[in-house]
Amino acid sequence: MRVGLSSRRGLWAAVALLLFIASACASDPDTPPLAAAGDEDSAEADEAVIAEQPTATPDPTPTPRAVVDLASLPAAADDASFPEGVNPDYPVGAYGFTRYVWTSGSAGVLPTLVEGPRGQQYRCQDLDLPCSYNELKALHESGDPIPPELGMTDAELAELVDQLDTVRATVESMASPDDVCAAGYSRSSSQNPNMGIHMVNAALIGDGFDPAHPEILLLAHEGGEALLQSEIGECVDGSWTGDPAFEVVGAAFMLPMTPEHPEGFAGPIDNWHVHYNTCTGANSESGNLGDPAKCAAEGGRFMEVLPVWMMHAYTNPDYDSQEGVFAMFNGAIWPLSDGGSIQTERTEADFNGSRLQTIVNFEIGTVTARPGEQIVFSNGDSVPHTVTSSEPDAPGAFDTGVLGGGQTWAGTFDTPGEYQVFCSLHPQMTGTVIVEE
Repeated sequence: MRVGLSSRRGLWAAVALLLFIASACASDPDTPPLAAAGDEDSAEADEAVIAEQPTATPDPTPTPRAVVDLASLPAAADDASFPEGVNPDYPVGAYGFTRYVWTSGSAGVLPTLVEGPRGQQYRCQDLDLPCSYNELKALHESGDPIPPELGMTDAELAELVDQLDTVRATVESMASPDDVCAAGYSRSSSQNPNMGIHMVNAALIGDGFDPAHPEILLLAHEGGEALLQSEIGECVDGSWTGDPAFEVVGAAFMLPMTPEHPEGFAGPIDNWHVHYNTCTGANSESGNLGDPAKCAAEGGRFMEVLPVWMMHAYTNPDYDSQEGVFAMFNGAIWPLSDGGSIQTERTEADFNGSRLQTIVNFEIGTVTARPGEQIVFSNGDSVPHTVTSSEPDAPGAFDTGVLGGGQTWAGTFDTPGEYQVFCSLHPQMTGTVIVEE
């Protein structure tokens, strides 16, 4: 799906009035989606030799080889768009972890999220890396070498920490929900899992990127439990009417949608996102309504695209996000999650009896299935990948063929065992398929 930039700009003024993010950032499908990809880096490889797509792999006969022109694969026209002509039958991608997300809903499988620039991204979400605000600040103060996975220089880290300190100062200046209301913010979301509630200041929308003046503040309930919308409260005449036990834990930023990924914080680890097919202002606890009729019935306004780039920044030290300072989801916010469990829950899923496995930022990962259970591989990156047996002549060998943006491959494994796989286009990418009773 692609929306012309002229119409995007026209929608920008509307966004300031109807926001949002209640449903948009909340997009938390009952079935976590999986990955999708395909684009500009494909020009680096003119062609690749791949196998035709199999349907099952107990003891397959080697399939004929074919030449595929990678440049012919579907590609996104710009950073804010989905690959043209890709309509997957399965959910594809994972909110907060992959570049593209297609979500399954009452209206079918729809494109719902684009996140980060095209190509390989720097996603500082590994629990073993210094990715949270506290950890980045400590790394800067220590003078230790910066891990290469962060992709930044000492100067960029220093600037980033200074920017995050500015966000923290704004967060700490709001000691209560009353302070947030008095500063011109109003509630625009329900209590979203691992995010809290969103409070938007419409007067700040469209004034550019300023760490000291975030368009959105994120508040979490101090008790850690969930509340119904009716129990949360509202800003009325600059005062908070509801439960006072909310604390500002971070901020979110909004910039007008442009073709290219925005320049915001220093360094490359701030991956901004754009929401598609979302319902704003709905009277629904889930807020995840991809159907225009259902959205209207819930009192919301359906938008094919919210014409803004958005991103979270968790800077309250007491709610330090081990998933990364710019993560979409924070395990320190209700529902409290152990390290790594959020990514596992959102990147591993089942759909209509199939086991879904996503390729996440040049990582195939490990998938476990039962004999005969269908496995669906989907490409969550913006460049083509394959999932290919490391031992092509061994029993159970297979090759998905080249998977471009949003493309999937489905097959079954009838023989228990452990199968090593890799990407023939990017051999450093490896993974494992485990088939067990």
